[in-house]
Amino acid sequence: MATARSSGAATRRRTFGSLLLLGFRRGNRRIGGKQKPRSSARTSQAPLWRRVLALGKRVAGTALFVAALAGALYGGRYFVYHSPRLALREVRISGTRHLSKALIQQRATVELGTNLLHIDSDAVASRLRSEPWVKSVRVRRELPSTLHIELVEQEPAALVSLESLYLCDSDGLVFKRAHPSEYGELAVITGIGRAGYVLEPAYAQAQIRTALSALSRYQQAGSRPPIGEVHVDRFVGVTLYTRLGVALQLGQGDAAELDARLARFDVLWRRLSRSEQRPQMVYLNNRAHPDHITVRFANPAPNVDENANSGLH
Repeated sequence: MATARSSGAATRRRTFGSLLLLGFRRGNRRIGGKQKPRSSARTSQAPLWRRVLALGKRVAGTALFVAALAGALYGGRYFVYHSPRLALREVRISGTRHLSKALIQQRATVELGTNLLHIDSDAVASRLRSEPWVKSVRVRRELPSTLHIELVEQEPAALVSLESLYLCDSDGLVFKRAHPSEYGELAVITGIGRAGYVLEPAYAQAQIRTALSALSRYQQAGSRPPIGEVHVDRFVGVTLYTRLGVALQLGQGDAAELDARLARFDVLWRRLSRSEQRPQMVYLNNRAHPDHITVRFANPAPNVDENANSGLH
């Protein structure tokens, strides 16, 4: 009897515990269960005016930031381009030989006190290139207040007679009309003419280079009499006229041939320097007998025809 009561009490306790545990589990599922995430549908359920207002705030914020940045940049640029610390105080000019620095600064048209950043270096260089003496130019700014102008000037190699006298460089390029003060000791290249230079510029420039080459080879020996004129002819070739009035007909040929002819002239010139006879014309371009030189004298010896040619070899 007691055993039956104990067994029933135990059964009731187990049943009560099971009900309690079941209730607890159900409660946990309700309380600890996963909550439904907020879906985009809830957001989309917000009134349209609120969404428009939020978007407007973001756009306004971005626009305000951009405006502030642009204002800062503009203000900084305005300050830099008007700062007295960047005012031009010095123009440095290098490479001048034929042109004065005052003339270069005048051609550059830059004024002291101008903000350095306002100076267009490319425009300054372009203005200076219009000066015939200027071969190349580089203009650069050096902060805070200096402008550098670096020039490479033309170097005249000879005068070219084209009705008027012009200066040419070592490449045969005629770059300006020569002023009498620019003649110096330069030799004059003749035989081309203005019409030939205009009608056949490439050929004329080649003829000038031929004359310059012959002149350069002649001047390599300092003992030879100075040259005043170099005449070029389409058929005869090159004839050199010394300042002493002696003509040397070099003719046509390559560098080796010209050097050989000039070497023979040196031998002749040493012999004639000990003579009272004065040569007027020396023919060095004897194709049939390259080792022969024909000389025409200005004051022939007695019993010698002044038009006769004397063969020397």
